[in-house]
Amino acid sequence: MKSIRSIRQEFARFIVAGALNTLGTYFLYLILLRVMGYRAAYSVSFLVGIFTSYYLMAIFTFQRKTNWRGMVRYPIVYIFQYFLGIFLLYILVERLSLSKAIAPLIAVPASVPVNFFLSRALVSSAVTSRSI
Repeated sequence: MKSIRSIRQEFARFIVAGALNTLGTYFLYLILLRVMGYRAAYSVSFLVGIFTSYYLMAIFTFQRKTNWRGMVRYPIVYIFQYFLGIFLLYILVERLSLSKAIAPLIAVPASVPVNFFLSRALVSSAVTSRSI
């Protein structure tokens, strides 16, 4: 079992990696808004973010080797985050008339704690698999 200090350090790295991934996918979202609707732009940037996040979480946050099993299982983490995010986007954009460009900045942080613990469990449990 990891110490509280170790978990805090992982969480700090998680926040840094998540911030970098979020910034990258947010800029991708803004670019995609020029050629598609906000739901499609969010979906595409979200999918790109899943795979970017897997590598950041495995290598930087939890200091594990990447592997096929982890990469295939990792999107499970984002099922909850995706549906919560798309629901919050709907509420923020359609019901509260918030800007489509600003709404994801509110929607994404809502699932951070769940994302951390699920990411940690999936990346750590996939360590015994073959590296990619």
